[in-house]
Amino acid sequence: MCRRPPPARSACPASRQDQPPTPFHQRPHRTGPSSLRLQAGPFAADQIESNVDRLHNLIQSAAEADSFRTLDYGFTIEDFNNSFTTSLGGHVTYGLKSFIETRRASALAQLEASSIRPIILNAYFQPVAPSGAEPIRFFATALDDVPGFTVELSYSVNGESHSVSMFDDGLHHDGDANDGRYAVDLPAIEETTTLTFNFVATQADGRKSVTATREIQVGYNEMPLFVNELMASNDTTLSDELGEFDDWAEIFVGGESPISLDGLFFSDDVTNTQKWALPDTVVNPGDYVIVWLDGDLSQGALHADFKLSAGGEELVLFTADGQIIDYVSFGEQNTDVSYGRTADGAGRFEELGRASPGFANSSGVNTERAANSDRSVAVSIYPIPSTGPVTVEVSSSDRALTLEVFDILGRRIKYHQIVDASPSKRWHWDGTDSNSDPLAAGTYFLRIVDSRDAVFSTKSFVIVN
Repeated sequence: MCRRPPPARSACPASRQDQPPTPFHQRPHRTGPSSLRLQAGPFAADQIESNVDRLHNLIQSAAEADSFRTLDYGFTIEDFNNSFTTSLGGHVTYGLKSFIETRRASALAQLEASSIRPIILNAYFQPVAPSGAEPIRFFATALDDVPGFTVELSYSVNGESHSVSMFDDGLHHDGDANDGRYAVDLPAIEETTTLTFNFVATQADGRKSVTATREIQVGYNEMPLFVNELMASNDTTLSDELGEFDDWAEIFVGGESPISLDGLFFSDDVTNTQKWALPDTVVNPGDYVIVWLDGDLSQGALHADFKLSAGGEELVLFTADGQIIDYVSFGEQNTDVSYGRTADGAGRFEELGRASPGFANSSGVNTERAANSDRSVAVSIYPIPSTGPVTVEVSSSDRALTLEVFDILGRRIKYHQIVDASPSKRWHWDGTDSNSDPLAAGTYFLRIVDSRDAVFSTKSFVIVN
């Protein structure tokens, strides 16, 4: 409860003591985001009051139950409640709210308005390891008290320097118009090279702010693993081995050779390079690895110890020495809508028309072939969960069908064709793989393709021990 009054201002130089500065909050000033930052957000007077009230309510019951309070200067629960607004006398010369407001006014009175160069924040690019076959998108947030400034991307490739304007119009993947977030796309650089770049913000009077120069290695990705698809709000789309609908992400394996996941790490924090270790297993080109981001390591080797935020964050794949293999940042996510690349291992991230965990992203979207297939297919799988045997029923299709079962690593483990011309088809599967070995407990995926090669349905199911 001990609160001391704000410290007195230190003496000004003689030339300024005769004319003390006008308090900041009384001066005419520009209304840009920099000069008003201390008067907005959590430092705004109304927000301070509401936060104090919230904390007061939060601890009220604990304070009432505290039997030791009377042993400390004899304070009562009434003193506790009054202390938020009133001085209690003695060494407590301020109520909490008046103390905070006095300190706030003192701090604002000591600020001196000045014109500064633009501030450049949150500068980054995607993808982190461009292959050379895709554009590179650059982002930066720029703030200034003076309107009318411009933001440019300055870059150099193979000794040739270039500069392009960045946009804050809401039309270039930059968020909302005039929100201070800028973006621009560079066309694909179809070669193995190094690109250097920085961001430049220029005021109308010619004064500039320039960020430090950074490098991008283009076409050097020696480990073709890609964060391919994710879902940060999963209510009904895909369940894990226990039937739980948790966050998940898909890693696509590119290249032409098997890759060991031993020593690689997944993280939702670019500064934490070893947050969760991937299992010691080998994956093959074309595989899809599903990782459950549920914060529960006890549920299996592919369950990470962190969750995704549906409000938006980042997902990073690291090597053992902390080098970024692939990276994606994302904004607020809609429930049961996946966010993935438009093509496996390449292309932009966007909301996909249909989630496709364990399968090609192009097959997850409602493709034209499927849309023109004349019929919808109703699929039932039971029992779920199963101890092994599974029955698949397909109706409303008079074409031959191919049923494929994949495991969580994207490996096809069972293949079955139904050539029956009747509209209703049934497959009694004994729960074994192509070698007649029983499947281990886990999540599996059933894909149904018709004779025109249209993907009608992708469903998940769970086998338990």
